Amino acid sequence: MNHDRKAELVRQRNSVRLAFGASVSLVAGSLAIVAGTMAPAHAADGQIKINLVGVNDFHGRIDANTVKWAGTVKKLELDTPGTSPDAALVVGAVLATVAYVLVQQGKERVADAGAPVPEQTIETMKEDVEWAKTRASSARK
Repeated sequence: MNHDRKAELVRQRNSVRLAFGASVSLVAGSLAIVAGTMAPAHAADGQIKINLVGVNDFHGRIDANTVKWAGTVKKLELDTPGTSPDAALVVGAVLATVAYVLVQQGKERVADAGAPVPEQTIETMKEDVEWAKTRASSARK
């Protein structure tokens, strides 16, 4: 394998590693941001205040109390800062877009790299064939 081909493969591997690292960092950072914005609020007396903003465990048992409970949950959801469903959709859309772009770039780089060719193996196989031919011709003499 010539030196230029080796250098190109190393550059391509490093590019793929960089893209993968960036993707992992992006996902980890996004999770940290979501976790940070969804942290419980601290009350003035230092205690942690927990607001339930969603429940989905009724198993078909919906009655007047369930409707009241859902209204209470919805009111808490709207009154709690930082829990806007629209903000979550925007963050999700941005993350999906960035992930799509990174995946497309990775696909392009892999396609540009082409199929791996075992050049050293091909060369040694040619040498083996030549050796076998030489050996066979010397044995006939």
